[in-house]
Parts: sequence; C-alpha cells; structure tokens
Amino acid sequence: MNKESSPIDNEPFVVIEPEIREDREPIVNLLARFNWLYKFIGAVTNKKGRFDRSKEHTRGREYPMFLRRRRAELLADLKNNKTKDEKRAILREAHYRDELARQHLNQRVLTVKLPELGDQSVRYIDLVPPKELDQYQPPIFFIPGASNDIECVGSLAHEAALRGRRVIVVAYPESFNGHTTQEFSNAVAVDDCYGPHVAFFKAALKHLLGKCEKIEIWGYSTGAPIAAAILKESEWQKRTQDCVFICPASTVNQTLGSVKRGAASDVGLFKKFKSSANFVFSTGGKKPKTEQLKLREKIFESLLRRVAKLSPDWDKVGVVEDGNITIVNGRKDKITKSASAHYLFNKNPKVRSKVRSIDLIDGFHTTPLAQPKRVIDLIFAE
Repeated sequence: MNKESSPIDNEPFVVIEPEIREDREPIVNLLARFNWLYKFIGAVTNKKGRFDRSKEHTRGREYPMFLRRRRAELLADLKNNKTKDEKRAILREAHYRDELARQHLNQRVLTVKLPELGDQSVRYIDLVPPKELDQYQPPIFFIPGASNDIECVGSLAHEAALRGRRVIVVAYPESFNGHTTQEFSNAVAVDDCYGPHVAFFKAALKHLLGKCEKIEIWGYSTGAPIAAAILKESEWQKRTQDCVFICPASTVNQTLGSVKRGAASDVGLFKKFKSSANFVFSTGGKKPKTEQLKLREKIFESLLRRVAKLSPDWDKVGVVEDGNITIVNGRKDKITKSASAHYLFNKNPKVRSKVRSIDLIDGFHTTPLAQPKRVIDLIFAE
C-alpha cells in the first residue's frame, strides 16, 4: 500500500493502492443469464470488445455491459443511411466511450481508516473526459445506492463524463468488492441515520477532491441523503457549486415492508427489456456466504431501515450562493417515493439555494439507471 495521507489522532485517513487492470467488469449483470437474449434482440453488440489488442494493457478486455448496450444503438445508427458527417460523429462517440471504458476497468482500491471502526476498503473510478470534450467545470463526486459497487451508477457516470465532466464514483465498504469490519457493521446498526457511511464518504471526498476549489456532489437513492449529510457542513457548502439528488431515499416516513414491497413492484426496468442491459446489481450466481457477505447483508438491512425514515438533514443542505440543488424524481418510484422529494426544499425557508426539480412522469426508481443518457441530458439542460 502507498500511504497518501498521514494519520491524525481520532481522524480518518486514507490509503490508495495501485490500479487494478481488469479484463472485464468485476460485477456481473443481474440478468447475465439472459445475455444470449440481449444479443438476439439487438440490445447489446455481439462483439464483446474493440480495444486495441496490440497493446498489452487492453488485450483481451471486454466492454462493460452498459457500454455494449450503447454500442448496439450506435451500430444501428451507423447502418441507418446516415450522412458522412453523422457517421463521423457516431465513430467519434464510440472512440470516446472506448477511452472511458479503459478508465472504468483501471479501478483502484481506496482504504479509509476510521477511528474505532477499522479499515474500510472499496473500489473507485476516476473518469476523466477526453480533452476535446473537457468543459473545465467542477469535478463530480458520485455516491451510488445502498451497499452497491461503483457499477450501480456506472452508466450515469459515463454519460456525465461524455458531457466533459470528471466523475469520481466511490463504492460502499460493504459492497461485493469492498471490505468492511464488524465494528463498522455494529455502528451502522445502532446509528439513527447514516453516520458511519457519512464519515467514510466524507473522508474519501476530502482525500480525492480536497484540493479542488469547487466540486459537485451527486447521490443516487441512499447516496442522496448521505450526500445531504455532507452538505449540511459549511466547509462543503462553501465549495460545492451544485448538488444532484437522483431518486433520493429517506424523503418520507414509511414502513420497512413498504420499502420492500416497492422494490418488488418497481419493475420499470423491465418495461423496455433492452434497457435492462444497462442495469447492474450484484455479482450474480451462487457464492459461499463468507463473513464479508454476512456483514453486507446486515448492513444493507440496517440501511433499508434508514431508507424508510425521513432524514433530518434535508433542511440543512446548502451549496454556494449561486449554486443549484437538482432533484430527479420518479413519479412511479415506489421504493423511496421520490416524487415527494421536492417538497422537502420548496417548503423549507432554511434552504436558500436555487432548487430545480426534474419530474420523470413515467419514471420508476430504476429509470435513471436504465435510461442514463435521457436523465443526464435533463440534468445538464439549461
């Protein structure tokens, strides 16, 4: 390990390891067993990769599933009697996506040493847009949904990077590719809100983007109230240009049973079967229940109980004076009931930032993951 920050008594410090060069996504699509069907209906390309096989660092690599989904669309457009200029634009996009895919597969491990809770290790990605696309805007720190690896919001991160933005995604300590401790699990179980996770992500944010004058903080689902807890602190309010909460959790009080029934009925992902190729959930397949998987299940169940409760941090959220708070909600979201999220800000006199609400009328909780380009276009629209 390379120590990149010095320990201070009773304060977290961070260690980052060298890049991990993967041949393929470390997480398998939840519906990978239907891979043949994706190919049959044209949802993904048959060709798993088009990296430069003459180079050692790209030889034999496979595209992430969500990228193969977009490549199928680009291939269809290319064959659809496009003009030369349109074809050049399609090929340029394909090359840009190739570069981001290489970065996606070159993940790193970040370890946050939390006082009394031990070492929490996760994977993270740092997507830097091609120079031709760079908008020189604040970098985005993106927190995924509950207990997820980075691939949960991978498609959204790629779409944002294609708009010229640097995007960092950090996974949860209890994610499948992460490593957590019993002490962390116990702390999550007894905490009234998201305290241990807030401490973890805040330490990661400070280490990765602590020297940036301005940043943006995004959160999807459970990542949103965790981001909100960070943004109640003046240090981060003064440095955060904009924040984006996508289908935020903990916006209403509900029962745990309601959350679970909502998850069972939130089938918007499957309304358009091709879109489900974008969606990544878990490692897939049967695996022995290791101690880490047991901790993951315990922490995830604790987080679901937090999801069912209204977070006390929403009325304390703030960004810079001329910044924006953007809320993306799904009208049909039955998991976090995010359609009511805008009321948390519009009726709150304490919130002084400009609040913008993007209402996905046909949107489920999983819609932003299944239709990332559409949602990113709406977020970046003037």
